[in-house]
Amino acid sequence: MNVEKRIPAFAEGEMSADGAVLIPETVRRAAGLVPGMPVVLGLNDRGEVVLMTRTQAKRLGENASERRLRIRAALDAMTGRSSTGQCTADIMEELRGDRAS
Repeated sequence: MNVEKRIPAFAEGEMSADGAVLIPETVRRAAGLVPGMPVVLGLNDRGEVVLMTRTQAKRLGENASERRLRIRAALDAMTGRSSTGQCTADIMEELRGDRAS
């Protein structure tokens, strides 16, 4: 997204007759763009061309309530998950170690 900050990576290029623009490697790396990744182009309220990922574009249109629901769903999806395959009780017992009675 365009922001009112210093632009850390930029390069000049040209647009072909059919409208294709090559995004230089330095800019692609800085933006985290990879070959085959879908991108969205648009104009911001200042008339500047903005290039973003689909995820970024989708998030631009969400309101505060939708953002909260998205974040809550992501947190709920992680709740109670363990990559060890153990249940919480087993993990806690392992962390505490053997206790003398």
